[in-house]
Amino acid sequence: MMAWTPNLTDFPSHRVTDQHALQQLSSLEDHPEYGILPYQSPCESCAEVIEKRTPDSRYFISTIDPNEIYSQQFAGTSAFHDPNGFLRSLDPRLYPAGDGLYRSTWQYTPSFLDIPNKQTGMESPSGNLLFNRDLELIHRRADDTEEMLGLADWSQYTVGENGIKVTDIWPGIDLIIAFQLETVKSNFEIRINPGLTGGQLIIRDHLDLPAGYSIEPDEGQWTDTQSWRGNLLISAHGTRTVNWTIDPAYTYDASGTRDGQLVCNYELSSDNALSVIIPIHWMNDPSLIYPLTIDPLVTSSATYSSGSMEFRFNGEWCGMTTNNCIYSLTVTKPANCTITGATFAAEYRSVVGAGGCGACWMSDAGFYMEGPCGRSPISPFFWSCNLASTGTCSASGYAMDETVDCLTPECNGTVTFDIFNSYCYCAANGTDCTGTLPCQRMNNNTWSITLKGHNLETLGDAADGSGSLSVGPDCCITTVLDPTPDYGVPPYTYVWTDGSTSSDTTVFSCGDGVWVYTCDVTDACGITRTATFTMTVDDCGVLPIELVQFSAVPVGQKVLISWKTESEWNNLSYLVEHSADGFTFHSIGEIAGAGNSAESRQYELFDENPVVGTNYYRLTTIDTKGESNVSGLTDVLIADNKNFQFFPNPFYSSFTLVLPESATVCITSSSGQVVWKSVSEKGQYFIDGSAWPDGLYQISYYGQENLVQTIFKSGN
Repeated sequence: MMAWTPNLTDFPSHRVTDQHALQQLSSLEDHPEYGILPYQSPCESCAEVIEKRTPDSRYFISTIDPNEIYSQQFAGTSAFHDPNGFLRSLDPRLYPAGDGLYRSTWQYTPSFLDIPNKQTGMESPSGNLLFNRDLELIHRRADDTEEMLGLADWSQYTVGENGIKVTDIWPGIDLIIAFQLETVKSNFEIRINPGLTGGQLIIRDHLDLPAGYSIEPDEGQWTDTQSWRGNLLISAHGTRTVNWTIDPAYTYDASGTRDGQLVCNYELSSDNALSVIIPIHWMNDPSLIYPLTIDPLVTSSATYSSGSMEFRFNGEWCGMTTNNCIYSLTVTKPANCTITGATFAAEYRSVVGAGGCGACWMSDAGFYMEGPCGRSPISPFFWSCNLASTGTCSASGYAMDETVDCLTPECNGTVTFDIFNSYCYCAANGTDCTGTLPCQRMNNNTWSITLKGHNLETLGDAADGSGSLSVGPDCCITTVLDPTPDYGVPPYTYVWTDGSTSSDTTVFSCGDGVWVYTCDVTDACGITRTATFTMTVDDCGVLPIELVQFSAVPVGQKVLISWKTESEWNNLSYLVEHSADGFTFHSIGEIAGAGNSAESRQYELFDENPVVGTNYYRLTTIDTKGESNVSGLTDVLIADNKNFQFFPNPFYSSFTLVLPESATVCITSSSGQVVWKSVSEKGQYFIDGSAWPDGLYQISYYGQENLVQTIFKSGN
């Protein structure tokens, strides 16, 4: 993880650029966040389906691969209803609101930056809190007289969506103001020693409070000089209802050691001037490494109302499996998906602690998470920022695939994760998980987990899942077409153009042309994708015959192979070949050709020994020069003949009857008309129903037992 770095220079667009894809995903065009990626979005090239938003969850679809879905769940509130009833995502980012004015409107306590008036503020129903206002730099001498060193100069600054950096707000001192959810952090960076002797350096802020509000000391202690060391509450008179908290003014140098840190005192005046007191003798300590940083933090009570997850002191090492504060988060799986990954976002704040411990550093805290498949990160590691300072340690979009990589795809479901928080500095900051002022805290609305899933797709298609493939086989070569389904929720079912339901199909062509084959693949959730194959053959050349028909049909326990030609040129003979797999062929017979003929001719040959299953037949012509050309390829299915069967059902123009014995078969239409009747021997028979009207037919079988079944014709 890494310390959060605010954007202090620009205002990037968060609008989804692929508007066409957006329109396919969401119809709420009147929503003010339509087409805008919300704060803490788990993806960049994606769009939120706002219709699915809830106060603590969101749903996204990739604009590059719409089959990729993200389901994000927060531990706390991530959205609230605005005055117009729209569910708005919490967003602390600043947006331009006029000349030099920037607002972060969409949070419970809106905040703003007012550069012309040199101040920041936070809003509440009771009024606005103004701070960083009329800032003064003062040298208080040892005799308590004060010298004004200057008013704040805001003339040199950069501003961005997370705040402002004012360079040389006083000579050698910069001010960085960062806006986060319900908080405003002001860091004064003293780049060089101001060269003062004796007394104190004072930064004085003239706060403006809502009517009826006052500043009161809270957790901390009074010093001998009647200044306050601790945090401050800003609340309505006579109540303990906190509207804002000002954390202790922690000051540290760049050494990265605890020796270079100090908790500064506050002084309050009746006109709400708040002074941060830095002892000059401490600033002049030669062991200090400049710059020095002073970082008071103003926090809205909305942060606490949203809830927080604490860290438990374990005394030794933050990665221990015991002495943790444990919290759970249940995430909804992306519907109808294979889970392909998981990411998390989290943010903890390290601040000044209680009990005289001084400041807790970001490197003092750590956490790990567990899911159904494992731990992230793997033991014995843990997530943390290795930084020797207070601040905000954040992670966004960090992978934790190891926690979900064992999950079985399903149409719907949830996954529960646990987070284990601990820290390893100063037990007085909390040995349980209910501390009122812990020095390490993770607000609920900063922890989220996103599950990434993938819907069904065919042929590797990343557009809509229905892939396409162009194939260009040589003339009269068998080609296996496979839709290669992936993701979604197996098992898959298949329906090809010809009605077959196998996971792949074998096709061929013996003439120039373009053929299109499709396969509808459906997963266990009912999601259907279509794989389209376009087969182009353009190298067959001139064949010695003009073949108009080549077929194989079962006749009893044999197969009749027949073909018809319209013309022949220098054609010596026909070679009929058989294959059980569609690839390896052997000859089963040869018939003399007609040489040269311009008349229609019919040929046939019986295969006396077909195999059970699919039989492939290839017709090869041999011309008078001895050259051969494959002219046709066909196949036929031979059943095992052990039971009465017919297939396919429904059929389009023809179907096959399988008789396990000598029997009489009668086929009648729904009106009672006999359309086919035969007394036949055991075997397999091809039934031509191309002239029959579409509809339901009754097959009556009379053998050793009598059966009545139905078959449906569709496709005329």
